[in-house]
Amino acid sequence: PSRSVQARPARPAFVEAPRPLLRPAPRYPGALEGEALSGRVVVRFEVDVDGQVQAVEVRRSSHKLFADAVHAALAQWRFAPARAASGEAVPAQLVQAFDFRMGD
Repeated sequence: PSRSVQARPARPAFVEAPRPLLRPAPRYPGALEGEALSGRVVVRFEVDVDGQVQAVEVRRSSHKLFADAVHAALAQWRFAPARAASGEAVPAQLVQAFDFRMGD
């Protein structure tokens, strides 16, 4: 007989999500100003137990220079780390979308 396995969404390892402390916005790439392009970047990243952004993975990007701008901004982001039920700081994975429009 055939069996089917259904994946369940993973439960987060935290009960308190990371809290943003510093989140400078990505800058519109100067090299694209003459083209006035709009774009979107979606990234997944980890906030470690020290509140630092690690393991940035670009899931989708409409232009490499937009992705580069997001990487540069994320390097400056800081969080109060996620917390487990015990109160212990734990790493957490987040997904974030960034929209770019000329003049932003």
